[in-house]
Amino acid sequence: MRTTALALGLAVVLAFGCTDQTTTPTELSETVSAPVFNNGAVVFRGDIGCAVVDGNGDWFPQTFDLPCGTEVSTYSRNGNAKVTVQASGAPNPTGKTVHWGPYNPGRDWVASYPELDGPPYPCFMFGPDRTTELYTVNWKATVTPSGQGTLTCIYSKKWEFQWPD
Repeated sequence: MRTTALALGLAVVLAFGCTDQTTTPTELSETVSAPVFNNGAVVFRGDIGCAVVDGNGDWFPQTFDLPCGTEVSTYSRNGNAKVTVQASGAPNPTGKTVHWGPYNPGRDWVASYPELDGPPYPCFMFGPDRTTELYTVNWKATVTPSGQGTLTCIYSKKWEFQWPD
């Protein structure tokens, strides 16, 4: 169900800023969780909850309450959006860098979309109004042997996920 996907949301559920200028994103202190909109980018640091896909294909953490190292979102005037989440400590017993994506998403990602019979699996994020649901098939997740996890989702009409009837 889409409700399940919304609930999980990969912690990419955040607000997007939008202005006419392009500059370096604002960084917040380690304890601030409210976003600061600065010329199209929002940077969260500290106690914002998130999750990434670990080396086993599971959400890390399962409770989506990991304090992310960095969570950045941008939204452009032409309707494109990008969200990047980074976190440390993701389990990866493989000893190798593991890559996930819409055709190889990991088991918890697949479980988040029980209404889908197979790939591609979308990444979910909110649009700049915080109510518009954006689903994209242009995403990737990586976890290194040392547990550094990164999830990047890029939305545009070109990569918009089409829900089956």
